Amino acid sequence: MQSKRVRMPEERESYTRHIELGKDGEHSGYITVGMLPNGKPGELFIKVAKMGTMERGLLDGIGVLSSLCLQYGVPPEVLIEKMAGTCFEPDFWMNGRHYCSVLDYIFRSFEDVCKKHTAVAQPHGIQELVAVSATA
Repeated sequence: MQSKRVRMPEERESYTRHIELGKDGEHSGYITVGMLPNGKPGELFIKVAKMGTMERGLLDGIGVLSSLCLQYGVPPEVLIEKMAGTCFEPDFWMNGRHYCSVLDYIFRSFEDVCKKHTAVAQPHGIQELVAVSATA
């Protein structure tokens, strides 16, 4: 069975979050989460200044791969589960929270955006209760 890609509409809602990477936040940038018409995340853009072309290219590639996964139906929770907690140097502290790599930070930030702006992190019981209440 082959999955069908849900392409992003020309105009879409998105949420942008400022990020600071590395020890002392020497690399500043943004992650932008574009939303599909159904309200689920459909793309992830990662833009960071003051990094070398290799690092910027790798982060851009991670964003493209993540976007394709989301558009082919991979739940954001799966990406977050697999990528958050990925450890390699440099590790750093930001806003009182320890991150064991740049990927860890980016995907925890992605998770924060998803929790704030979508139903991604809501327990199924709440959604089922709302559905039952609406039909009662």
